[in-house]
Amino acid sequence: SASASAATAPELMQAIDQIYNADFETAKVIVTSYIQAHPEDSDGHILHGMAREWYQYLTNKKNRLNPQIMEDFQEARRVAEAALQKTPDNIELKMKLANSLVYISKKQLDMGHKMQAGSTLKQAKNLMLEVIAKDPNNPEVYFALGLFNYFSDNVPSGFKWLASLLGFKGDRKLGKEYILRASSVPNLTQTDALYMLYYIAAKTEHDYAQALVYMQQLNTRFPNNIVFKCRNAEMLYRNNR
Repeated sequence: SASASAATAPELMQAIDQIYNADFETAKVIVTSYIQAHPEDSDGHILHGMAREWYQYLTNKKNRLNPQIMEDFQEARRVAEAALQKTPDNIELKMKLANSLVYISKKQLDMGHKMQAGSTLKQAKNLMLEVIAKDPNNPEVYFALGLFNYFSDNVPSGFKWLASLLGFKGDRKLGKEYILRASSVPNLTQTDALYMLYYIAAKTEHDYAQALVYMQQLNTRFPNNIVFKCRNAEMLYRNNR
């Protein structure tokens, strides 16, 4: 079966670049016309939510856009579920549904709905394990499963409840390998995966030399992203450069 990366439309890959490069107007135009042309593809709604998410983050809107962002991700879920009802064994659609659930759970967590977030994430995990069994080279699965593995083995104290709820015995080394895989091929999660590798190196492993390598890649590719610019400066300072 075709992996989800093959199904990530080129125009959506272009929109992701615009989102991370803080060109939200261009991204919105691309995503809106994609949604109109492909109403059956949930990825468009995920990117609409991502654009709002990064706009909120980079323009310091606090959490004011959270309800609209959540609505985008819920719409992605509805679209994926409707498509899956027509072809229940479609692996690519299961991946898209799992993706929407991951984004919903992150937003639920942002909004303080811990238990909801946990059960949403559990649904996503089960779908992703189904996908990886049938499509072992799917890069989008590797990002989320990499996160589950890494952080279940290295759980921040406030998230012990989540690890036990997911019933996930983590493997930190495997988790990092999975995230690295997701970052190395073009797919919906590629930039998120690279940013997560930076985060792991800088914040959990205090390997500032490696963190600088990841952040320089992001900063070079997305020169208008003020967050990447600041992190890059911080890593240069940490490396005495």
